[in-house]
Amino acid sequence: MQISKATLSDKSIVLRWTDGAETVYPCLWLRDNDPGAFHPDTRERIFDLLSVDSTITPQDISVDDAGQSLVLQWPDIEHQSVYAAPWLKEHRPGLMLEDASLIEPVLWTAWSETDIPRHSASEILTDPTTMLGFLLDTLRYGITIVQGLEQSETAGLDIGARIGPMRNSNFGSVFDVISKPDPNNLAYTSGHLPLHTDLPNQETPPAFQFLHCIANNAEGGESLYCDGFHIAAELRQHKPKTFELLSKIPIPFRFQDDDTDIRCRRPVIALDENGSVSLVAWNAHLAGEFDMDERIVDDYYEAYRTFMATLRDPSQVVSVKLKAGEMVVFDNRRVLHGRSQFFPNTGSRHLKGYYVDRVDMESRIRLLSNQ
Repeated sequence: MQISKATLSDKSIVLRWTDGAETVYPCLWLRDNDPGAFHPDTRERIFDLLSVDSTITPQDISVDDAGQSLVLQWPDIEHQSVYAAPWLKEHRPGLMLEDASLIEPVLWTAWSETDIPRHSASEILTDPTTMLGFLLDTLRYGITIVQGLEQSETAGLDIGARIGPMRNSNFGSVFDVISKPDPNNLAYTSGHLPLHTDLPNQETPPAFQFLHCIANNAEGGESLYCDGFHIAAELRQHKPKTFELLSKIPIPFRFQDDDTDIRCRRPVIALDENGSVSLVAWNAHLAGEFDMDERIVDDYYEAYRTFMATLRDPSQVVSVKLKAGEMVVFDNRRVLHGRSQFFPNTGSRHLKGYYVDRVDMESRIRLLSNQ
């Protein structure tokens, strides 16, 4: 589409397009986004916004003969500023820039194990299209399984290394989920592990968790998963008071051992600026003593117990017996995970885990999509 006319109106430039549409660009916005305002190598803005008056307007306004560019002459610089028509269309104020990583979540209840999207480890590592599909499925459904990993403790790390750096925590950047003496976390026992999200006591809980199954031949030890976004959606629709309490009242979370005492307050259900659910923080084992006003304690407990009871509804949970060479990848801010009891005297169960931040997952999606 081409620009047919550009006029100054007050402190804005009004563009008329060849299809008859009009768009408005504030002059200060155009000066701030002048192509020369950015470093040619780093692409970072180097223009000092306070170097011009907030009422700045161009001295001259024109459109090139082909209608492909807006050309402005600003009073504070000698060269002309040229804004390409496609860029102006794509970046016009009021329109969010397209983002390949903005994926609408697909909510789910009790899938069968075979319903979880699966991808080949070798293809993820060698084929950019497969890697992109794997990442998109992980964002869309909140969970995927990688198959065919080599039988080594480091094989699962290669997948994460292609995405971004591993997120460190007080458990290290890589951790072994095994039954061990003197555990500092229930995951390091052999008992039943109820559905939960990891580390809600952190200032920013980890985003995506990768759990590579090294061995799982003990009796029991099925992995359990539940879509927290689906539960939140059900509560919002059918039990709005419960949803309101869980999304507005922050509660304390705390992890402590001999070396750390990490605390954070947040609601069980977090909402973004549009009111959409952006995070579910549920870990009854790390929840501290509720410290809200005593007049709402009883109501809050009722809401909290409702959420807890929903997690025990079999229609909400998928059970997976991971096999050696498989790795489950899930959104720790959406998908709750747990484990059935296993019996170490019947065999071994060993998972190797790590976290990758959401920003790195989204960055890789954008780069692969641009390719």
